Amino acid sequence: MVDIWRVVVVRPPAEAPIQASQTRRSPQAPVVAADAVSLEVAERLAAELRETGAVVAVLEAIGSGAWCVDHATGLAAYTCSRCQRPICAECRATAHALLCARCSTLTRHRARISRLRQLFVVFLFAVFLLEVARWQTTEEEALKLPATVAIYQFVPPGLTGHPLVQKLNTAEAGSGRSLRDLQPWFAGQYRRYTGAAVDPLTVSLRGPWERHLDPPPVPDEAPNAVAAMWRAWRYPRWFHGLAREMGGDPDQQGIRVYMMYGADDDDLASHSRGSRRGRVAVVWVSLAETNPAYAVETVAHEITHVLGADDRFDDERFLAKFPEGYADPFADPLYPQHQAELMAVDIPRSRTLEREIDSLAQVQIGHRTAAEIGFISAEQADAWYTPLPASASRPAVEADVRDRVLAVGSALGAEAAMSLASPQFGGAGSLGLRAGGEPHVLKAVVGAGPYAK
Repeated sequence: MVDIWRVVVVRPPAEAPIQASQTRRSPQAPVVAADAVSLEVAERLAAELRETGAVVAVLEAIGSGAWCVDHATGLAAYTCSRCQRPICAECRATAHALLCARCSTLTRHRARISRLRQLFVVFLFAVFLLEVARWQTTEEEALKLPATVAIYQFVPPGLTGHPLVQKLNTAEAGSGRSLRDLQPWFAGQYRRYTGAAVDPLTVSLRGPWERHLDPPPVPDEAPNAVAAMWRAWRYPRWFHGLAREMGGDPDQQGIRVYMMYGADDDDLASHSRGSRRGRVAVVWVSLAETNPAYAVETVAHEITHVLGADDRFDDERFLAKFPEGYADPFADPLYPQHQAELMAVDIPRSRTLEREIDSLAQVQIGHRTAAEIGFISAEQADAWYTPLPASASRPAVEADVRDRVLAVGSALGAEAAMSLASPQFGGAGSLGLRAGGEPHVLKAVVGAGPYAK
């Protein structure tokens, strides 16, 4: 409720008229004649003044004045919601709010500044997304074959001359027990699938350097996406910094492998990690390890993770998954296998027993892994692992074997693809043919071979 009513003389009596050009600051008018506590009293006073010839208005008491602070002829009908000064109906209509001209300008200015800030934030976010897209493109380009691999080696102080370190770095390529075997081994696997005599990976060795190591913990499940991104960024950056301290430039390499030697007798290799995100592999090697080939295979395993391959062993028993975790899933008899599939690590000797490799020559990249790292297409891998129906005839089986051979080397043509079945590429087993040309998938398709497992 309004408690105060104001009696305002808009124009004095006729004997003292106010010119239209006079402003509200004129000493003659307008003037507040009186304030009344009720409308009845205010109307009575106004009537008395009108009898003298004056033009009088009765208004609700708005602020301290009777007239708008911005319009000379506007009667105060409201108060500014910011400064509490009297304003008229025109002010409200112009500002679309209960604001005087000064506060309306200030509000628009602040709104403009706020919008500019919002646009700036949007611009920064767009730049961030652009940089992320550019970074992802750079990451993918760096992993396209052929790619470069740099292996940075770090050993505890005083252990550079350890026999395992020496064997891994000085043994001649071809033994299957040296880091120098990695590049020709990957080249052999690539040729096995494509027939191309090129090096898909160019491997360089850096170090070993003596250094006390205290790396951050391996990133595990994070409570949210931001925390996951932070951990995924922080973990490899620690190793990149370590390489730079030793004069390396990991940013110039396609795949960065950090090989950490430890004096612990524990199975350090199980702590190794490789990730396509960041193009980083961290390989742990125990100096108590007596089998250099196992360390070399671990490095190859993590490099292949960086290229996009998944593990081929189950998470509970750590045994090779059938058939994709077997180097020769069509062997008859299936056991013992004579080679390991790289992403399954060990050689299956029976359903429940496996053994370590003695040389990298005992390791093959299986068809599914080959598809994941870009050696062949996923369709070719699918065709390879798809068994024929049990009702298939012998000609159908033989045709299927030929199709599987051609699926591996379809880009080379039939003659070149069939040559991949030769023993020098391990074709007799891996391509589904006996040495004498007899298709040993025959028992598989009638339910008595490896697919009956």
